[in-house]
Amino acid sequence: MGRILILRGGAVGDFLLTLPALRTIKKALPEVRLEIIGYPAIAEVALATGIADAIRPIERASMAALFTPGAAVEQELVDYLRSFQIVISYLDDPLQVFASNLERLDIGTFVQGPSKIDETLQPPLHAVHQLSQPMQRFALFLEEEAPLLSFPETTSSGKLAERIRQQPTLAFHPGSGSPRKNWPLAHWKDLLEKFLESHPGWQLLQITGETELERRPELESAFTHLPRLQADCLPLPSLGHLLAHSQHYLGHDTGVSHLAALAGVSSTLLFGPSHPEVWQPPHRSCHVLPSPGQDLKNLKPEIVFEVLSKDISS
Repeated sequence: MGRILILRGGAVGDFLLTLPALRTIKKALPEVRLEIIGYPAIAEVALATGIADAIRPIERASMAALFTPGAAVEQELVDYLRSFQIVISYLDDPLQVFASNLERLDIGTFVQGPSKIDETLQPPLHAVHQLSQPMQRFALFLEEEAPLLSFPETTSSGKLAERIRQQPTLAFHPGSGSPRKNWPLAHWKDLLEKFLESHPGWQLLQITGETELERRPELESAFTHLPRLQADCLPLPSLGHLLAHSQHYLGHDTGVSHLAALAGVSSTLLFGPSHPEVWQPPHRSCHVLPSPGQDLKNLKPEIVFEVLSKDISS
């Protein structure tokens, strides 16, 4: 097995939950060249942390032919795919069009992984274990469900990292890709005000991602009076470096929360409609606080403050 190709789309959290499986492959077969076809802004986490040897954009126009029955595929892409002994795909392919095209092109061994996480399994099976199932075909089994990754300093993170190293920092991410996963901003405001009052010497680091761009005016209005550092739409490896130097992280069920777990920072996570047994980071450093009735509006700031204070002091 000289070369293995992984095809992985999805959001940040979906990709990061796949990394324990990919890291197991890389550790078990260090001589193998592991490449990823995915969204570069997300897949670069695997490249920056040494899990992947190369990444290739999934948005390339030539890729579209692979999802069209019987379509002609550019020779360069055909040669690229044929250079791999194993191809593992997590792409959604309900009609098996992609799989059929790869078979027609006579590539190496093809394995279809889960494109979606099954939340109905009884007993529940964590997403990390569901996503590791394809590698079991090659007698490889998950060694670390909660690995820690080393994020190198980048030009985007250097100056902020220096300021974070100067005093204890609470990093917080008040958004997510779904409004139902967001704690109300009024609650965030109350909590952060009380936190700064009761934790002198600490500073705040606000994380804003692309999913919060539309809410930026609302976020600015809520937090404008709070002294804080800001990490706006940083590349994920740079954000991982900043999180690794923070003392604690507070967030929702998001990809950033999984990045914080991989960076090794202790975390308090507010979960609403998501199923923690399936979606929470599997790291011991993470404390999940489920909301009553799976509705984050029911989670009071004083409760979160109490839990956060205990998590920080433990």
